[in-house]
Amino acid sequence: MSEVIKVFYSTAEDDGIAKYQQIFRDACEQVGRLLDVHLDVIYWRDLPGGLGASAQSVIDDRVSGQYEIYFGVLGIHFGSGTVHEYREAVEAHLKDGRPISVCFGFCEEKVNPYSIEPNSLAELVQFRRDIGNGGKYGIANLYFTFADGAVFRTRVENHLKHAINLIKGRVAGGRSFSA
Repeated sequence: MSEVIKVFYSTAEDDGIAKYQQIFRDACEQVGRLLDVHLDVIYWRDLPGGLGASAQSVIDDRVSGQYEIYFGVLGIHFGSGTVHEYREAVEAHLKDGRPISVCFGFCEEKVNPYSIEPNSLAELVQFRRDIGNGGKYGIANLYFTFADGAVFRTRVENHLKHAINLIKGRVAGGRSFSA
């Protein structure tokens, strides 16, 4: 049986990027077969319900410390939950080295300008600047951009191959794979 690696896919409720969830899952399946691992995708919508101080606290309780790869994606809408989850992943990485890999993507697909909420977009732009400029939450994070499914899939596959290489490199007897 192949090794199981958990991947937390974090994204906001955004109709413009909802279609990328299946592309992400397909890329995980393809890379997993290629590198003989099972990538178990954790997506907040798939989590069992529960009670907590907030919906975010329920998500945090379910995923905290449960994944090796964090993968965040935002479209044109700022997602406070996604940003929170990204920051939690960075904090955990700095403290415990897990998740081993943190990646973030921004969708640059053309959109109807009337669907843009100016305040949300301003927060999104500031967050993108923050993670691209270093500092605590930038920690040399090279985020990626995409404007279509083909580019998204390629970027996801490359990141997953690299992350699996890091993970397997930390396991005694693990093999290295080129991204």
